[in-house]
Amino acid sequence: MKKTKLVIAFGVVLLCLVNTLYARENFQVIRRDSIPSIYHKVRIYVKDLSGDTGLNKALVMIGKHRFYTNENGYAELDSVKNYQVVNISRIGYLSQDKKVEPELTVRLIKQERDVPLEDFTNGLYQRPLENTAAAYSVIDGAELRKVNALNFISVLRYFAPSLIVEVNNYTGNDPNAAPAISIRGRNNFPASATMATHGGVSNTNAQLNPSTGDFVASDIYNPNQPVIILNGVQVALQSVLDIDVNRIERIVVLKDAVATAAYGARGGNGVLLIQTLKPKAGRMNVTYTGQVQIASPDLSSYHLPTAAEKLGLDKAAGVYTNNAAAWQNRQQQVDDGVNTNWLAVPTQTGIGQRHSLSLEGGDLDIAYGADVAYNAMQGVMKGSGRKNINLGAYLNVHVKNVFLTNYLSVTSSKAANSPYGNFADYAKQNAFWDPVNPVTHGFKKLLDMYANPDTVRFFNPAWNGGLSTTNTTDYSRLSDVLSAVWSIGNGFKLSGRMSISKQSDETNNFLPPSHLAFANFPPDSFFKRGTYTQIANDFLSIDGNLNLDYTKKIDRHQLYVSTGVIAQQTNSQSAGITLAGFTSDKFADLALGNAYLNTRPDAGKITTRLISGYGNLGYSYDNRYQLEGTVNADESSQYSKNHPATIHWSAGASWSLHQEHFFQPNNILSTLRLYGSVGTTGNLFYQSYLGKTSFNYITSRQYVSTGSTGLGTRDVGIGAYLTGFGNENLQAPETQQQNVGMDVSLFRNRISLTVNAYRNTTTNLVLPVTSPVYTGFQNFSYYDNGADIENKGLEFDLNAQLIRDTKKKLFWSVRVNGIHNENRITAVTDYLQTLNTLNDAATTDQTRPQPRYVKGESLTGIWAVKSLGIDAATGQEKFVKADGTETFTWDAADKIPAGDYDPKWQGSFGTSVTVKNWSADFYCFYQYGASAYNQTLANKVENANLMYNVDSRALNNRWSQPGDNALYKAVSVNGLKTDPTYATTRFVEKNNYISNAVASLRYSLPKSVLARIKSNYTRVGLTATNLFRSGGMNAERGIYYPFNRTYTFSLTTAF
Repeated sequence: MKKTKLVIAFGVVLLCLVNTLYARENFQVIRRDSIPSIYHKVRIYVKDLSGDTGLNKALVMIGKHRFYTNENGYAELDSVKNYQVVNISRIGYLSQDKKVEPELTVRLIKQERDVPLEDFTNGLYQRPLENTAAAYSVIDGAELRKVNALNFISVLRYFAPSLIVEVNNYTGNDPNAAPAISIRGRNNFPASATMATHGGVSNTNAQLNPSTGDFVASDIYNPNQPVIILNGVQVALQSVLDIDVNRIERIVVLKDAVATAAYGARGGNGVLLIQTLKPKAGRMNVTYTGQVQIASPDLSSYHLPTAAEKLGLDKAAGVYTNNAAAWQNRQQQVDDGVNTNWLAVPTQTGIGQRHSLSLEGGDLDIAYGADVAYNAMQGVMKGSGRKNINLGAYLNVHVKNVFLTNYLSVTSSKAANSPYGNFADYAKQNAFWDPVNPVTHGFKKLLDMYANPDTVRFFNPAWNGGLSTTNTTDYSRLSDVLSAVWSIGNGFKLSGRMSISKQSDETNNFLPPSHLAFANFPPDSFFKRGTYTQIANDFLSIDGNLNLDYTKKIDRHQLYVSTGVIAQQTNSQSAGITLAGFTSDKFADLALGNAYLNTRPDAGKITTRLISGYGNLGYSYDNRYQLEGTVNADESSQYSKNHPATIHWSAGASWSLHQEHFFQPNNILSTLRLYGSVGTTGNLFYQSYLGKTSFNYITSRQYVSTGSTGLGTRDVGIGAYLTGFGNENLQAPETQQQNVGMDVSLFRNRISLTVNAYRNTTTNLVLPVTSPVYTGFQNFSYYDNGADIENKGLEFDLNAQLIRDTKKKLFWSVRVNGIHNENRITAVTDYLQTLNTLNDAATTDQTRPQPRYVKGESLTGIWAVKSLGIDAATGQEKFVKADGTETFTWDAADKIPAGDYDPKWQGSFGTSVTVKNWSADFYCFYQYGASAYNQTLANKVENANLMYNVDSRALNNRWSQPGDNALYKAVSVNGLKTDPTYATTRFVEKNNYISNAVASLRYSLPKSVLARIKSNYTRVGLTATNLFRSGGMNAERGIYYPFNRTYTFSLTTAF
């Protein structure tokens, strides 16, 4: 196809050089009058570039006339004018334009994709690799599926070290929790700092309980994640997590200003492009992939004492000093063999399945495709899981030099959270408690009672698992993308895209009256037990763009020009109600509630609009030197009155040294390319209406004049109250980006290395403003610019093909990559200083480190008071004050930066081996130079409440008498009450580790077997993830939901 000619200029230029050299050797002068004006007979041979075999069924176009090559690979034409240009194309090859000759031979280049993987595309325009200075990573979908065929985001960092996926120690491997991702570090403060909360005033600037498809709200609540583009359309992270991974063709990570400047106000955090497979023309091809996944909980980080050990600790600490009966009762339980493994009570071995079926076919004029996928993931917490159904239909129509494409997709998702609740509730239960009723063999509600002196009841969290508890979120999403490409000719190409996406969500959360949440309700609140919350969301996104591209080659000069306009509108609506008072556990219906728990529904409506225009100019000389520049202008509904538009730009240059004349071909250095860029991009990841003053109506009362009869007063006397004071001078944040890089390949491309160094500085970050009480505005949200953040770092990606024997089908490659990123705050505001004060207040939980935002310090620093350890004489912890003196009194004012959660280096390494039809992969992640706060030691050792279970380290290394050199304080019944341990450097530990990402083994059936079963290819495989973790802090992992190991069996076949 003609459009593909624009994206493989590197190959075309090489061909042109060969042809030029050939022409020079055979140059001769031909008189103009010796050339006939009409060729009466023209024969055009079409062959493959790699051989002399003729290609049949190749399309030959002259003007409006069409011809096809015969079985011998040529077509004969009559009466062709000598100035006409013929276009030759064939399925799977790049099209070419040639000036007619009496006998013409055209050699076509094979092209499996619209854009070669090594070339650059940012979703708006394309450039050959040699003709761009952009920093980007391209990941082939097939390679991605080798690593992990289930959750591609979690292992994407194996191919792109700049894409950082944060491991959440609380949500673990919850199938319904999306990970936090960023590119090259954090450019913003967390949402907890950027969004002000005030009692009694609802936030009308960000959607309440937004749809999972609402990418505007997703970006606000996750202000460091990149913009995600799926098939040219912006989507939320959850939307791409729910697509069929077998349909992914490629993923492109855009990292610097040259790569993202065309996105303007949206490109500050980088861009993640995801392109799904397009159907290939030809006879109908059917592909099926089936997978079975087994997930087992990884509880290796939990070290809990046995029933006997815990009972001994309790007795030594004096728990039973005044309650001998309780001790005797629990001792009897231990003697009877009760030693409950509470971690196994809410967990299971989950078994999931995934099925994917696609078909494709057609010819040069019409190509079609359809796909259907079903994915049922079962979590390791009982009752948790996620089910997705994906449907897609693709149509590609070729009319002359116009290509029309339409892709319609439907997604249905049903997410269920475990009725067993929080995993932490089970990890704290004592092993001498038996959760099962010996008579009914079901879960008992009450585990134990203890009186000393007040009676305390201990409830069984597993009780909730047997009730009709509901905690689900379902959604359906419909998306249609229509695109057109018109190859105008003479180097011009016009393309456009129009899309509309509609998603509807519904969340249902029913807590029956017997739920433990109401166990302590007094008798007069009997009819208030049981709640049902329902939230309905709708999200509509309309997106369109129009692009014009021009390319021109004159001798050694290559010119690329692209310009376009983008328009986007989103509408988000949300409404939620909560009813209370259900008289039966079976009445899981809104209509059966007695009363509204909230006086009015929680509702929100947000509309955003964006229009953006860009222009890009690229110039290349002789494939050696390249310059390019981009300018973007944006207008957004989020902008303020006095700053209604923003302008961003980028400039880049590259130098291909291997193309220089002084570069002599050798067996060591194959290619060497240097490139660099500077520029600015924007950030719209802040709340929607901060530049406008907002109000809400007072619907609970109406002002009516004295003496009014009440008739005709509708819409009269309705009051309003201020919810947000607009800042008409608010500016959108801006990120200044700098990047220098190098691509080098050695030993005939057996070894390739990419290195990039960067510096990103984000200014004018939007934060709340602290208003004194006397202003009268302390409860209203007012925002302004002020704070700045800098990220700088170095990333590398090294690949080596140690064995590459095509004849024997023997391949062995290794890969290692990494990123070093440093972030620091370069400017702060009064609000951040106020936030620091609040985080250091006695009313804030000081048993864990609270964030501090200090100029010159890291966003992810760990702030704690410096400790000298446990004093051997007194058993108290000794601290160092800010002035250097020693003290036994903990003071938040003495906190210091004791470490950083972010590692100095993180990345991955692995190897891939192929021996004939067998292939195997083994990959690992690593991080070095990271610190973490051991909250397990704080919560379950020194601050432990011995009424519940503890960490096994609570049994040893405790101070008991003067002279003891102990690691931990003396044992007490309730350490948090008697002698609390607050954030201390004693519990800041190194968190360096290596973890297995994936180990896989695959086998492809040989051709002889494929011929018998009439299959194009068939492959079976076994993949395991998270097999081990070496190093790291010794603390509990997966607090609210466990981590898991997975084993996946897969079968892929095509006919």
